[in-house]
Amino acid sequence: MPVTASRAADGGKQVARNCDDGNVNEQTQHLPTGIRVVVFDVGETLVDESRMWAQYAEAANVAPFTLMGVIGSLIERDEPHNKVWDILGVATPAIETEIRAADLYPDALDCLIAAKDADLVVGIAGNQPAGATECLWKLGFAADFVASSSDWGISKPSPGFFSRIAESSDAEPHEILYVGDRLDNDIVPAAVSGFRTVLLERGPWGRIHSRRAESARADLCLGSLDELAKLLNVPDAGARVESANVTQPREPRIRSVRAADVEMLVELFNDLSYPATADQILSRVSRLLRDDMYRMWVVENGENGLDGFAAGHIVFPVEDDQPAAQLIALVTSEHARGGGLGAELCAAFEEWALSQGAHRAVVNSGSDRLRSHDFYKSRGWERTGLRFGKRLA
Repeated sequence: MPVTASRAADGGKQVARNCDDGNVNEQTQHLPTGIRVVVFDVGETLVDESRMWAQYAEAANVAPFTLMGVIGSLIERDEPHNKVWDILGVATPAIETEIRAADLYPDALDCLIAAKDADLVVGIAGNQPAGATECLWKLGFAADFVASSSDWGISKPSPGFFSRIAESSDAEPHEILYVGDRLDNDIVPAAVSGFRTVLLERGPWGRIHSRRAESARADLCLGSLDELAKLLNVPDAGARVESANVTQPREPRIRSVRAADVEMLVELFNDLSYPATADQILSRVSRLLRDDMYRMWVVENGENGLDGFAAGHIVFPVEDDQPAAQLIALVTSEHARGGGLGAELCAAFEEWALSQGAHRAVVNSGSDRLRSHDFYKSRGWERTGLRFGKRLA
């Protein structure tokens, strides 16, 4: 029987709840074994479609409550949701395909980052109109591939759609975990194709379908992508489990940057003398997260804040046969300086650079940053030349 991992009152233990009857047992849950790939549906999995449906209602000149009430009845009767226009007696409205950052569920980007940190192949594939794929790429999803029914010319629940997922993943079906909110389009056809599955209990389909006996076809039934990130069992995926009786202070730790960090990164960017808004930082970080040649780290303190940030990327010099690694940012908060956090961030960068095959590391540092120069020298970095710059526009 499928289970829902839920936050318990025992200090964070994951307990299991049966999807179809709500009973609780004490079995700790894990992902199915042998998973190499996680593929996410789009609507009501990564994207909250509330704004889109409100646009449809406005274009059709019907009240949003009326539109969603009829769609709910169609879901309950297992009828196609696009039949709503016939019932309302209006032509299917034409609206522009648009997915905004504000449309994303808060746990969407971070869950994909957690999957990447777990060394899984990450994909996004759902029934979406033309233009949706481009929107998703622009929003900064750290995915290995993004595709839609309009791209492939085939839609769920067709077996051919899931065959295309397997081809894009370069994996066997039993190695792929498909995450979606619907039994009819996601869980059942994916399972028939040999995939492992997660039924996400949110959105109108997820809320209704997770109560049905057929939800037993899913390997897991989860209430959020945060729960999936925790089940990926990587240090970055969620909060530490604390004792139920004693709250232990947390030491600072280094982890990969997440989309949810952007508000706290504003101050650190100011300390770098590169002031930016949270939206600007999100755009930049999201762009770099899509490129495996880049990596970013933060130092998380015990008070749910950030005390440091670093970023690096791999470069391929023309004068060398081996790649090099460039440290493109390193900063610690003013109150945390002198405590060794900068050295820990630099060590994380150097360790990553070695894992990527880099034989040397480089960094650009402003001529007036004398303390930074002393810091790098203390870690064995040598001055190798001068940097020149020119604005082109």
